[in-house]
Amino acid sequence: MRFHTHRADGLYAPIAFFFVTASMCEAILAERKAILAATPVAARERQAKLLDRYDPALSADAFRDILNLCHGDMQHDQA
Repeated sequence: MRFHTHRADGLYAPIAFFFVTASMCEAILAERKAILAATPVAARERQAKLLDRYDPALSADAFRDILNLCHGDMQHDQA
């Protein structure tokens, strides 16, 4: 696991990254999907709640906003 740490109770805790690119956000979400699929049914709700404590999309949005402040609207640059 690249974006989550394995805890003593067997669950995975998200690493709360401050800067998250769009591709990194996609990778984090994919890793979460894999974690939940591999988690036993009895622990799945607890695991989901633990993962929900950190939303990588919010960090990705904040990172994009910072880039836009420093370099103008990134969408115009890509056109």
